[in-house]
Amino acid sequence: MARGVHRLAVVENGTVVNIVSQWDILMLVLARVSFLGTAVEKTTVEEAKLVSKAFNLLFKVPADSDVVDTLKYMNENGVSGVPLVDDTGKITQNFSFTDMLNLTSVNFPLLALPTKEFLLRVYGFIKPPVVCHKTDTVENILLKFACYGIHRVYVVDDCLHPEAVITLTDVMQFLLRAEARPGPVCAQ
Repeated sequence: MARGVHRLAVVENGTVVNIVSQWDILMLVLARVSFLGTAVEKTTVEEAKLVSKAFNLLFKVPADSDVVDTLKYMNENGVSGVPLVDDTGKITQNFSFTDMLNLTSVNFPLLALPTKEFLLRVYGFIKPPVVCHKTDTVENILLKFACYGIHRVYVVDDCLHPEAVITLTDVMQFLLRAEARPGPVCAQ
């Protein structure tokens, strides 16, 4: 899952009996956060290297872009979600393929609208993006994923300009690194 696989089949005697997702792993980690100790509770996003621009390419889209153009941009860049930014570069919303789940022949014409207007029509309100700062703890980020039921948290500067994106895959990679695992427990 640290390689970007979101779900794995659990196979027993050649039959799929269940599916384990990144979300399941997140819930397990949150239930056992004390086991991981300071690696999660006190380590900041920056210390955990969750904001490496080399691996966390951030694709931004103007909020006024038509939905069709936004989808085309996402497809061309192989991303499933993007931050929408205003004229000053400030993040205003998140747009992802998940937002397209309720698209039907009735609301198909909405694809010609600006992306921010599309989201307003689909949800009936403006969904603010979930953001954090480099100084937030990994535990805080895990809680944001769980509380908001989201797939990405945007790292922003003090002016709300997006700098990086943290996905559940990034969290899985962090959990596999040595600094995230507790040391051996020694009997005294």
